[in-house]
Amino acid sequence: MRTLDLSNIGLAGSVENQGIEKLSKLRHLQNLSLAGNDLFTGSNLTDDIKLLSRMNSLEILDLSRTNMTNNYLSYLGGFSSLRSLTLQGNYLQGTVEIEDFYNLKKLDLSQNGIETLLSSYGSGRLINLQEIDLSYNLFDNNILAELGGCLNLKSLNLRGNRLIGSIDVKEKRCFKKLNFLYLEALSTNGNTTLVSLLEAFPSVKTLFLRGNYFLNNTESCMYVLRNVENLILDNTPLPFNFLESIGILTSLKTLSLYGCGLTGTLPTQGWCYLKSLEELSLRRNALGGEITSCLGNLTSLRYLDIAGNCFTGNVADTPLTNLSMLQFLSLSVNQFHVPLSFKSFANHSNLKVLLARRNKFVAEPATSQTWSPKFQLKVFDMSSCEIDEDGKLQLPNFLYYQYDLRYIDLSYCSYGGTGFPHWLVENNTRLEDLLLIDTSIVGPLFLPSHPNPNLKTFVLSFNHLQHEIPRNFCSIFPNLETLWLRGNALKSTIPVCLGGMQQLIYLDMAVNNLFGGIPKELAMKETKFEGEIPDFSTISSTNLHVLDVGFNHLSGKLPKWLWKNTNLERLDLSRNQFEGSIPMEFCNLVDLLFLDLSENHLSGTIPSCSSRQKIRYVHLRKNKLSGPLSPAFNGSSLVTLDLSENSLTGEIPDWVGMLPNLSILLLNANQFDGELPVHFCRLYGLSILDYWEPTIFDFSKM
Repeated sequence: MRTLDLSNIGLAGSVENQGIEKLSKLRHLQNLSLAGNDLFTGSNLTDDIKLLSRMNSLEILDLSRTNMTNNYLSYLGGFSSLRSLTLQGNYLQGTVEIEDFYNLKKLDLSQNGIETLLSSYGSGRLINLQEIDLSYNLFDNNILAELGGCLNLKSLNLRGNRLIGSIDVKEKRCFKKLNFLYLEALSTNGNTTLVSLLEAFPSVKTLFLRGNYFLNNTESCMYVLRNVENLILDNTPLPFNFLESIGILTSLKTLSLYGCGLTGTLPTQGWCYLKSLEELSLRRNALGGEITSCLGNLTSLRYLDIAGNCFTGNVADTPLTNLSMLQFLSLSVNQFHVPLSFKSFANHSNLKVLLARRNKFVAEPATSQTWSPKFQLKVFDMSSCEIDEDGKLQLPNFLYYQYDLRYIDLSYCSYGGTGFPHWLVENNTRLEDLLLIDTSIVGPLFLPSHPNPNLKTFVLSFNHLQHEIPRNFCSIFPNLETLWLRGNALKSTIPVCLGGMQQLIYLDMAVNNLFGGIPKELAMKETKFEGEIPDFSTISSTNLHVLDVGFNHLSGKLPKWLWKNTNLERLDLSRNQFEGSIPMEFCNLVDLLFLDLSENHLSGTIPSCSSRQKIRYVHLRKNKLSGPLSPAFNGSSLVTLDLSENSLTGEIPDWVGMLPNLSILLLNANQFDGELPVHFCRLYGLSILDYWEPTIFDFSKM
């Protein structure tokens, strides 16, 4: 065995369960993950931890989130062959001493409380280190001197630390090989400047400066970035003239300015001279007007994202049509006029991703629609579109020539009575996601003639599909994970084969005219089904996360197979005719967040489960539940608890008054005794309380 992943399995290092001792016998193991286990809590663990060092072939070791403290670090020094060590998210604090890791190339100390790194013989013990992650600790500028012996360092991550003031540039000789530098979300004292940070790193090629607030005046500092090839400034407020001042950065290949608060129109100087630029993101700023012609100078661009701005003009008249090297182009959420034929991109033979949602499309003569593209897209999105006045929206003709699509979204565009484009699925055999929500598709659901085993998402909600669901649906799309047919006019029984689709996680066939039995995987609501849910299942699936069959005519007892789906997060069986009790097996649903069994005929007591910390919303209104209120929902996350209109008895337990996030509590129309516990005074977030009928107290208005 060379690789072993034992992360998050509850392993401990005590002698009693011999966890570490058994592992130490795997002398040929090279890659070991023990992340997320409680290995370092307790006493007398020294001998157990020493056993790890017997694994002298180990090259990769992950001890993140194992509750390690400083005093155990020294026992890791025996791993002479170790090349990668991850200690993320532990309790390392203050001064940490690094031991003998001469062969170590990658070290992750992120998300601790470390202030200083020390070594008995200087950081020469990390002479071969190439990558170190020190993010989210308490380091200051002295960390650079402490890394002085790391002469082979290529990547340094200081995200979320406290680099205040200037950096001793005498140490820049130590970082001659540094290529990747992460200086994101830094805490400063107002005196930190771009120059003071970067003069120590003259050879850096890729620089991350996301989420900083000290770059308001950068025009005179650009020279320190002259060697940078990849500059990422996302979510960093920048001055309005930033794009004009970066013309000297002629080495730039990647420039990302996502959400930097840029306003106005694109300048005609500065950024236009970045002829080596291959990737540019101006996404989510407030730039507007027409695209300046100098964009055409950037002929090396492969990736361009200008989504989420206010750009105007006809795309066919912009320099975008000349950028034939583009592989990725996003025009989404602007005010462009986009010719419906997309013929403007006829010569973009490298184009793979084209995103144009939420723009206005321009109808063209039929002759413009007929053309054969040179590109083969993998992703296409023109959802939420509008059409010019007097224009008729239709599917772009170039789609008939596409055969390599993986994702296509044409939702929220009215194609005026078009039938389901089965040819789109048939031509693109590697298609994974097809979204056609609210597109006015009509008629029967004609399927392609050959199976498509790659399709994962099939969404045709809110259309006008009629007749039956084809009997061969499951064999055509055998590996679906999401199937939404809500809001059509389908009239048939539910195909039995859906019960055998083992990958299915989300299924919504609500608001149709379906009838017949219901397999357990279905997640439906407001569909008028009748009959009982069978007390057996065609498969043993634990993939189900959402089961919603509310607002139907289902009857009988709650099925036994339901409680075996331990991954369920949302369970809605409300407004049906279920009867019988809620069984103790209900307590198996430990990941449940939302429960609604309202308006049924359920009786008996509420199961007494142990504290459930995840559940947030509980609706058991209008049943026949009786007996005292059990602590089944005594969890700190609970927001809504509706037990109204039942036959519950006894006193209101104290734990109800100690739920810190409770906002809505409905207990009316029961048979409780006594007054509300005094602990209710601590429910500071409570907005609605209904206890004494018919009065409803709305605390939010007090």
